[in-house]
Amino acid sequence: MSFTDKIEKYSLTIFFVLSYVITIIATLVILIANSLFTPMMILGVFSPTISAIIVSGLIGGWTEIKKLFKGYLKWKVNYKWYLAGFFLMIGPLIFTLFYHLFGG
Repeated sequence: MSFTDKIEKYSLTIFFVLSYVITIIATLVILIANSLFTPMMILGVFSPTISAIIVSGLIGGWTEIKKLFKGYLKWKVNYKWYLAGFFLMIGPLIFTLFYHLFGG
């Protein structure tokens, strides 16, 4: 069994382990060095996406990564639900922005 076959066989396990490892490392760096809070927080938040890209790249190279990104563009529900989700995210974002701008 080759290396690629092993990765493909255990891809879901590798994805979850890698995602947790990236998140834990980012959290530990935040706890140790407060000056790196923002970059490490961003890394921790996007660790599942980063893990998916890494695992896809190991399994099938660039073609698999392209297939992964094409899956993000598939519209499987009515566009109204995407708009609702988008505007539901905008509300807390605007609230947080005003909170920080006006002395929160």
